[in-house]
Amino acid sequence: MKTIIDSLMFVVEIHSQQAEQCTLIAHHNGKAVIKQGSKKVLLEIQQGLSEILPELDTEISKITPTK
Repeated sequence: MKTIIDSLMFVVEIHSQQAEQCTLIAHHNGKAVIKQGSKKVLLEIQQGLSEILPELDTEISKITPTK
């Protein structure tokens, strides 16, 4: 069973400290910004996290315009 921290490290490709900070921020604030980028990239990350942790509630709140 993968933890949220392991899943963030694998799918988002961030270091363990960053993943741990994201989970702590989300725990205390109810949500956290994990990644910024294009809609395509964010949708891929969201899908990857949903496949590993279907109980995890993910949301894309802001999309960075592509150039």
